[in-house]
Amino acid sequence: IFSESNVSNYFSFTKGCYVGQEVIERIDAMGKTAWKVAPFSTGEFVAPKSAINDNLGSIINCSTGKMDGAHWGFARVRNVPNDQHKTLQVQGIQILIKDS
Repeated sequence: IFSESNVSNYFSFTKGCYVGQEVIERIDAMGKTAWKVAPFSTGEFVAPKSAINDNLGSIINCSTGKMDGAHWGFARVRNVPNDQHKTLQVQGIQILIKDS
């Protein structure tokens, strides 16, 4: 999850030994992962575990705002340049992937 959630700047690569250091260093040295966790927004509620068209990922969760009724959540998507899939389809519902 460290590599998929884009939080590498919260880990120290100069500190001494710690649990998981080898795995984190290996992921950092490789430069990227096949998947990432990205926030999204949509006009309709999307059920968790729904598949994103073209095998580009799946929905992790989706919530509805109490004040404005907006729908947003997180999706696990293939790690490709952002401009290749900013807008995706899930069961006919359009979702907009936000820059993470």
